[in-house]
Amino acid sequence: MKLIPYIQAMVNGLLVGSLYSVIAMGLTIIFGVMRVINMAHGELIMLGMYLAFWAFSLYGLGQIAALLISLPLFLVLGAAIYGGVVSRVERRAGEMGTLLVTAGLAYLVANAAQLVWKADFRSLPSALTTRSLFLKGISLNHSLLWAFLAAVILTAVTYLFLIYTDAGRAIRATAQDREAAALMGGQIHRGNRLATDSTTPNNNPPSDAPRTDPIPPRTTTTKALIRKTRPT
Repeated sequence: MKLIPYIQAMVNGLLVGSLYSVIAMGLTIIFGVMRVINMAHGELIMLGMYLAFWAFSLYGLGQIAALLISLPLFLVLGAAIYGGVVSRVERRAGEMGTLLVTAGLAYLVANAAQLVWKADFRSLPSALTTRSLFLKGISLNHSLLWAFLAAVILTAVTYLFLIYTDAGRAIRATAQDREAAALMGGQIHRGNRLATDSTTPNNNPPSDAPRTDPIPPRTTTTKALIRKTRPT
């Protein structure tokens, strides 16, 4: 059939695009909450890929083991980047300063990786890459199917986290109105750090996450504004 190549291209685009949607979801959360375009987002993903590659090459660990190792490491790394670099620049130079510092971090990580590991193409061997499911002339690679399923699960978990948890409400409140969230008792920088950490595969919020409602009541906000502006 003449339409099979076009259908195959659309299916492949859908499967591969699901991975990019997960990457974009993390970038969107950071921008929505912190108003920072994280230029180093892709470079941090690259470090995670290298971690999985070297865990297999040096110690024979599989993808699941590499994932379990990378979760706590990149959770700590995300908090360290925000606490040590982004938050300080944000206080002094604002949004433009954070854009420039993340761009500098991206160049630093990319060039350091190229200096240490060169620009050679590397991949993890997997039996899934050689297997495919054929459906009426359409080839569905097993590795892409599993990646698509993982992307759907991660997206659903992130949605449930943002909607039904206190930490998720704090992130949404900070994204909607930073000043109102602060007046309601939310700690903005802690919410920003939580947003940075939640863009890693680990979505477990810390126990001290701020408890704020995504839509603050008008009466409480008004009282807070009056109390703040009342002359002493």
